[in-house]
Amino acid sequence: MGEDNSASAGRRIKGTLNRQGVLEAAVELFNRLGYDRTSMNDIAAALGITKPALYHYFPSKEKIFTASIERASEIVGSALDEGTPQDGPAMDRVEAFVKAYAQALADPVFRSLVLADERVLDAEGKAAIRACKRGSQLRLESLLREAGGEAVDARAVARIIFGALNWSAVALGDSFGDSLDALLASITHLTRQGLATPQANPTSPPKKEIK
Repeated sequence: MGEDNSASAGRRIKGTLNRQGVLEAAVELFNRLGYDRTSMNDIAAALGITKPALYHYFPSKEKIFTASIERASEIVGSALDEGTPQDGPAMDRVEAFVKAYAQALADPVFRSLVLADERVLDAEGKAAIRACKRGSQLRLESLLREAGGEAVDARAVARIIFGALNWSAVALGDSFGDSLDALLASITHLTRQGLATPQANPTSPPKKEIK
């Protein structure tokens, strides 16, 4: 099983292959075929090298995926750190967080984390994925509480936002970036509505005291 795109061809040039190149090739296959249906033979073939040569870079498919999770954590962490301001209106920071996370999803390496079926992973892979997801979840929950107050179920709202983004990335694949603006506009609108605190109606008559 091989690849025809220029990125893959570039990785096959003698002397240019490294762990990052192997990782990128493997992620492309994980995203297209599924982690459980991708073999070391497939990855070696995509790179135009032998399976023994592939073992020079990674001892197993599981180690490749663990490395991809570590790289995915770096990608989303950097995106959120750089894209989310530390001050300013809380709702603006929620929007910045959502945008930064969505842009990270456009990276195939980070998207592989979202696409992965945890049921087929070993314990190390499951723990690494859950740690990465948990970190992002807690950051967004904190921002949502700032924006909407304690009355807001920040955990539920965060899960809805991540669900919309992650499932869109799953469904759209490499074309996810093409629909990003419209998706972000919809999520922002719904989030603002959901966090809006109802104001008391000053014209409402006072309740009568029951004696």
